[in-house]
Amino acid sequence: MSMPAYQCSLFAVAFGVCAAGGLALAGEWERERDAMGLYKEPVCDFGFRVKSALTNIAKQHSTGVKATTAQWEMEVFNNPDSKSWTLVGKSKAPDASPNKLCRLSGGQQSPYDEQPWFKEYFGMK
Repeated sequence: MSMPAYQCSLFAVAFGVCAAGGLALAGEWERERDAMGLYKEPVCDFGFRVKSALTNIAKQHSTGVKATTAQWEMEVFNNPDSKSWTLVGKSKAPDASPNKLCRLSGGQQSPYDEQPWFKEYFGMK
């Protein structure tokens, strides 16, 4: 089933993963990650766009699970039905826009609470 053009456009803006006729999710899961499982080059956009794409397209909602590091204010979104999840974060860099939200990691293969970043940053070592 293909995604309506307006939704694909919104999703592409937020995540850069739309392709003709639907989602190109395979490419999303293959993005380069660091040792903690975070994307080396996070995709950022205005927070309202990122949250709208997560909620309306991926059907992911905030879990209420949040953490803060020296670099990020992070929050986990997930879809319990599809088992997909996304870690988003707002940069704490002095020159960062307070309106931007970045997609720091995402997956579907294993639960987010089994990820190295979750164990390290969310106090679940």
